[in-house]
Amino acid sequence: MQEHEKSKGAFKDLPIDQQPDRIPLSDFHRVAGVIEAEFGHIGRLFIPDATKKGRHKPTTGDVDIIIQPHPGVSWCDEIRSHSKITHPRRNGGQFMAVANELLPGKRVMVDFIHARDDQDFRLKSFYHQFGKPAVVALGSFARSLGYKFGTEGLFLRQKDERGNWHNHQLTREPEEICKILDVDYAITQTDKMYYPEGVAAWIEQSSRFDSTLWRGGAQGNQTGLEVRSRSTTSAERKDSLVTETLQALDKVEGRIGVLNENHVFERRVLGNEKVEEVLALKGRVETIKRSLVTGEEVMEILGIAPGPEVGKVLKELSAHEDLQGQNATHERALEVLRNIPGKG
Repeated sequence: MQEHEKSKGAFKDLPIDQQPDRIPLSDFHRVAGVIEAEFGHIGRLFIPDATKKGRHKPTTGDVDIIIQPHPGVSWCDEIRSHSKITHPRRNGGQFMAVANELLPGKRVMVDFIHARDDQDFRLKSFYHQFGKPAVVALGSFARSLGYKFGTEGLFLRQKDERGNWHNHQLTREPEEICKILDVDYAITQTDKMYYPEGVAAWIEQSSRFDSTLWRGGAQGNQTGLEVRSRSTTSAERKDSLVTETLQALDKVEGRIGVLNENHVFERRVLGNEKVEEVLALKGRVETIKRSLVTGEEVMEILGIAPGPEVGKVLKELSAHEDLQGQNATHERALEVLRNIPGKG
């Protein structure tokens, strides 16, 4: 097989004869069916349809799999021990590997994305289902209104006196996120979300879309650079459909969005008590974040000496997706620490 037919990505360091192959989209549903049969006993699975997400390409480089493990199941160990799995790699809440013979004579890159609970499963399925144009555009739109949208949900953003941003979670429910941003949740059940023009129209039709705020103009609370974050700019460089979607929204002129006075949209969806709770956090920015584990615990569990590596691990733990909100406990952090690949 020629090198250009390989799927590089996370496995580009492997010898060419061990790297995963690019999979023709015509074979995708067959591969997805085998994955369901081989790994469905581990937990609830959702496999975004690459034939829709990647309709402009003939092949896909990997298969994304949202997995909500059954109670008591050590999902990483179950995947790692499967006879068809090679080169397993854990990266926070993602578990990547090469799966042999899901198609005869082919190696497939599989990317298991961990969902902690039912709500997290719904959110991650929503986020990964449509491909880059929908989530990048929705993320930029949210930023223009002072929110952050990502795989952990919708957050209110606040900049402290030092210029650092802090995020305060509003909700992880996809339908609630759509209601707060006033985009039509029902449209997300249709194929319109796989096309740039459909995504652009979906966002533009929100009563909250303001062309000045979208471009980060003088009336906005952010600069254009902050609305178009580095991740957005990077996505535009890699995906022409993202560029096409954002350019369609850039062309909207003179549109003035409905003001969200006293957070009326959040109150309508989440209730006054929840909103006041979040606003109280927003007004009390923490400048120092307590470490969930000590440096001594890191050195003992990972078997490493004092030095910069300890600080790096502590920083990674503070940002780890499994250690946010109510999950930010000492016991949970120790569990995550013990499961860092190649350590301990």
